[in-house]
Amino acid sequence: MLLAQLLILFPRAPGYDLFVLRSALSRFIFSFSWLVVILLSFPDEVSASSDQERAAARSAAKDGILAYRAGDYPEALELLQRAESLVHAPPHLLFIARCQAQLGMLVESRETYQRVITENLSATAPKAFLDAQVQASAELPDLEARLGQLRLEVVEEEGLENLSILLDGEPYSLSMLGLEVPVNPGQHRLVISAQGMLSQEKLIEVMEGEELIVSVILRNDSEYQSVPVNSLREEGAKQEGFREEPDFQEQQSLRKRHQTWGWVAVGSSAALIGSGVALELVGFSKKNSTANNPDLCDSQNQCNEDGLEAIRQGKTTALVGDILVGTGVIAAGVGTWLLLSTPKKPSQVGVHRLQPVIGKRGFYLGVDGHF
Repeated sequence: MLLAQLLILFPRAPGYDLFVLRSALSRFIFSFSWLVVILLSFPDEVSASSDQERAAARSAAKDGILAYRAGDYPEALELLQRAESLVHAPPHLLFIARCQAQLGMLVESRETYQRVITENLSATAPKAFLDAQVQASAELPDLEARLGQLRLEVVEEEGLENLSILLDGEPYSLSMLGLEVPVNPGQHRLVISAQGMLSQEKLIEVMEGEELIVSVILRNDSEYQSVPVNSLREEGAKQEGFREEPDFQEQQSLRKRHQTWGWVAVGSSAALIGSGVALELVGFSKKNSTANNPDLCDSQNQCNEDGLEAIRQGKTTALVGDILVGTGVIAAGVGTWLLLSTPKKPSQVGVHRLQPVIGKRGFYLGVDGHF
């Protein structure tokens, strides 16, 4: 009973098998050591200003671990961070790193793991503290493999004045330009500006384990003039060089409709033509077989009533086939027209394309598009 209660407090280690007795006993010993440290008492070397703080840290750590096991990672992270702020213990940090990893905060999780691993523990440190370091060292490589890497290049940045870069609203150090910087997987917003240059805003997405290179070209502000769209609409004026871009969603919807109905028409035409040809063959075959049947028609093509009825049925079948073939040809023409008249793929802010760029540092693949 005690083993079951202890096991629900702690996450399974990689490769954990509940049905293997040896692994279960090992987990029991490991969990019991942490339980003594976190829930019962803290050693003298752990700094706490009062018994109340130790008790509060113990309670917060217990609730945080339970929340982690229940999958409530935001609540678990908050409780464990509060416990760590009251009383430092490496097991707190280990669970904090695990919570951060579950929430997609891989960069923060790696730094927390590093704090556990690099902490200088004395020879008399509790076994649970040392076990936390071992566990952190074992889990860190898998987490590092999931990290995204971003290398940001600003072409000709040496000649730019007051260059400023924001990544997700936070300043991005210019010293990191050209370096591979670990980032959390997911979408990130880049804002790049410089004196006298047009600011650019990019929405990029970094996948787990991906190394993304983004090369930015800032263009001189004097090359462009902003057009007052609202005033043009109010006055009904038309100025040379101004063209209002259609709504992206509307363009995308129109493009999808053209493609969908185009392929439907082409597919239907194939079915109609195939069915029509088959019916034509059946009709002609029936007419010929009737005409060559001596019981129905003589050598002068004089047929009795049964023969005439059979010939009429053959002609009707062939006529239906002709109609289907004609309808199929029309459908094929409509489908082809829809596919050929499909609007070009619209551009959107944040959607870019790669283009070769030659700068002082050499040859790059730059990201270009509408920003």
